[in-house]
This record gives sequence, C-alpha cells and structure tokens, in this order.
Amino acid sequence: ATRFKSNEVPNTLMAKPVAKGRLTSTFGFRLNPAGVPVPKNHKGIDYAAPEGTAIYASGGGVIDKIYVSKSYGNYIRIKHHNKFSSAYANMQKFADGLSKGSSVKRGQVIGAIGTTGQSTGPHLHYELLYQGKQVNPLFKQ
Repeated sequence: ATRFKSNEVPNTLMAKPVAKGRLTSTFGFRLNPAGVPVPKNHKGIDYAAPEGTAIYASGGGVIDKIYVSKSYGNYIRIKHHNKFSSAYANMQKFADGLSKGSSVKRGQVIGAIGTTGQSTGPHLHYELLYQGKQVNPLFKQ
C-alpha cells in the first residue's frame, strides 16, 4: 500500500468534488458493474448525480492530462502543488477553455457529470493519487 506522512496530506483538497451527488462505490475490491463477473480493484470512488451536474477541481493546480479514453471516457487529471494529483472520469463534457497546462483553482468547474467510457450510468469516477499511485480519496474523513 502507498504510504504518506500525515504532514503531507493536503488540507486544501475536497473529498467530494460534486455539490449534489451520493457516494455509490468506494475504494477497493468490488464486483465490476460493467458486466465483468470477477472482483476488480476499484481505484477511486464514484458519486452518482444527475447528468450535467457540475464537477469541481478538488484543489488548485495544473491540468497534466485531459483526453477521451475508451474505459474512462472524458478524463482530466490535475497535478496539485505537492505530491498529490486528482483525476475525474466518465464526465459528460469538459468545461470550456481547459487544456493540458491550464491552471485551475480549488472549486473551479472543470466539467459535468456524464456517462462516458465504460459507465453504467451518470456519475463521477474520482481518484486521488499520491506520487502517481491511487489512494483512497476518503482517507481524510
């Protein structure tokens, strides 16, 4: 498991980057809802919300990836000003004007809830990465 010291934890990152949404899937092993009949390690958490609901940057930083993936759908990863990054997937769309290298502020709208990629319904797949490895975004709570 990836370990980090408590003084490295960014107090400025939001654990829930959607205002209206309910937690539908947690971090760790689960049965894959996309029809795969074997347990799979879910390396993020999911928030279900109505399609089009705003998604916010969980902290300030720079977009280091923004693209469309077969599995993740519309995907953004933000490098924060420490050893952490946050990633957002299955988005309906990206906010206007965003590209690789764009600076974003905590709470800035970066996209909208959707059901792109290998999604079974409208939600945000949210990941928190420490030194490039996924960690549980709810570790602070």
